[in-house]
Amino acid sequence: MTEKITSFLRNNVFIFLYVIISILLEFFATFLVSNELKISRPGIFLTLIALATAILCLIPDQKTRFWLSAAFMIAHALIDLTFILMYTLTSGTIFDFEMFNLAKDGMGTIEATSPNFAFLFVSCFVIGLYIVLGSYEKDRAPLLQKKVSSTVVISILLCVIFAAQGTLAYFVGRNKSDDMSYKLYENTENSYTKQGILGNFVTQLYKGLFFNNVELGDTKELEDYIFGTVTEETEKFGEASGMNTVTILAESLEWFAFISDTERYPNGLKADEETLRKLFPNLYELYDTSYVADNFHSREKTDISENLSLLGCYPTDAYVNYTFPENSIPFSSPQVLKALTGAESGYFHNGLSDFYNRHDYYLNSVKVDKFYANEEMIAYSESISGNYKDYTESGERNLDSDMIELCKELMFPSDRRFDTHISTITMHGQYAERENLKEYYAILDEYGTCPMPDENDKDYDNKYAFRNYVAAAMELDKALGEIFDYLKNTTDDKGVPLIENTVIVLFGDHNAYYYELSDYIKDLTDTDTTRNYTDLFRVPLMIRVGNKLTDTPLSERIIEKFTCTADIVPTIYDLLGIKYFDNMLYGTSIFSEKTSVLYSRAYDVFITDKMYFYNLNNVIWQDKSVDETYLAQVEETASVLLNKISHINRIYYNDYLKGEKAELFVQRLQEINS
Repeated sequence: MTEKITSFLRNNVFIFLYVIISILLEFFATFLVSNELKISRPGIFLTLIALATAILCLIPDQKTRFWLSAAFMIAHALIDLTFILMYTLTSGTIFDFEMFNLAKDGMGTIEATSPNFAFLFVSCFVIGLYIVLGSYEKDRAPLLQKKVSSTVVISILLCVIFAAQGTLAYFVGRNKSDDMSYKLYENTENSYTKQGILGNFVTQLYKGLFFNNVELGDTKELEDYIFGTVTEETEKFGEASGMNTVTILAESLEWFAFISDTERYPNGLKADEETLRKLFPNLYELYDTSYVADNFHSREKTDISENLSLLGCYPTDAYVNYTFPENSIPFSSPQVLKALTGAESGYFHNGLSDFYNRHDYYLNSVKVDKFYANEEMIAYSESISGNYKDYTESGERNLDSDMIELCKELMFPSDRRFDTHISTITMHGQYAERENLKEYYAILDEYGTCPMPDENDKDYDNKYAFRNYVAAAMELDKALGEIFDYLKNTTDDKGVPLIENTVIVLFGDHNAYYYELSDYIKDLTDTDTTRNYTDLFRVPLMIRVGNKLTDTPLSERIIEKFTCTADIVPTIYDLLGIKYFDNMLYGTSIFSEKTSVLYSRAYDVFITDKMYFYNLNNVIWQDKSVDETYLAQVEETASVLLNKISHINRIYYNDYLKGEKAELFVQRLQEINS
């Protein structure tokens, strides 16, 4: 018996080594991204290993077995390495099928980022050792006789494994978007410890290819739901009635970019306020004359934050710029404001026109009247002056102030009402030294703020990144100054300066996650109960309503309740005095007594200022003050939100609001505002 076992092991040594090495690689890769040495649902991954094993068993030639098993391992390692890199780049987003749409957009960032050297070293060492030793062993391994009976058995086994894998993938990854309530209670942890990297990859492939649909369902129920509830008026309702709107998405903007607060930002700016007001005069002017949402959070990537500030809602399991670029969305704020106020809309971004498929999406679906990205700006500049500098040619981010200087007359027309949306780019990572920021480095050195760190400093990389980040923030400040100057010095057809009848909304699209800069500055490098983990995603939101708040003290302007990106659109509608369909908005006005719960499409997580959780049975962090009353409130609010998401999914996946339905939507909207 012992001799038979020894012979069996020797005959199949390459198969056994393949299985062992693959399992070790997967657990190590999962540990690197999740800090846990576990895979709670390994079924998909194990069936994949079984599938590869069955294929190897079909091959009688030992040399072929050896080289094919090595190829399987290399492919496995490359997949894991790629998704570890993606996870790191996106600050915790695991792969889903829709991310294939973002592949081209992410290549520039990936090329500028180093791979995970721990996994690269271990995988190369283990697979290399296997190849070196196996190359010697393959010539000594006994020859195998191919048997028809075993081939038939293994072929049947292959079919069984395929069927088992598909079944598992269906039940693990099927789309439940038509009823999102399960997310509050079931194990929806957005972590690779759930299925492993390879298991998640296969599941998402099955899901994206075969069962990624949402049924339209009962159309009468859907229509009744859409028009069922109208937003409530707050005490600020109509405060900005008749005004223009400017919404500025400030890339990666955090409060610590221009404010010193040693308690909140232990590793942040150390300068006094007088100095910082000289370095950032325009950000401070906005801060001094705006409603300041001090408890505002964002946990999304740029494209989703951008859409939330335009639509007030977003579907799950999709990236609308790519998945639904031709959908009819009469509920986009540019179309809503045009229908109700006649405002001319425009979108401006000094990045590439096709990045996130913005050109097609904004013109065909959002339906802005004017679209200007980098290519359009270059053409426009050549037609009038030729002074616009395109820094993408030299591998640097474009300057926000150049965009404003070039496009300000297009952005802020004086002869008609406007609704302008601006997405900046200068503060986008990577945070390395840039030639076009040299003037700001000189100013920082002049004031002794964020000096170049000593190369021997243990925090050199963090301090170096922060210096570049702050210099980029100074460029954003200059761009904001360009906006202020133009609005103050340009009058409408009644002789009133535009600054007096314009709402300016500025918000950070997400935290500064590149190089984990936000973690370092806030000293939030772990999630133990002594830290407010959700503070990691606390970013600025400031809303200036003409000159109404110029002499108002901060205590009367500050909004301390928890707010999030989904609250931006309802707040703008509230200030403008626009009634809207509440079930089409994920958030509420920041002036409302109601408080939102943030649900992140990209990270599949819920956030309040006191909780961070995948579901109510899997809470990652919660404040010590959380009690049963608070939990019940969060559960109720999150349930309402998930019901909204379920209906929004049905609208998006079936392009429901098109043609006559779009006309009906506008008609109903005009009726509630008549």
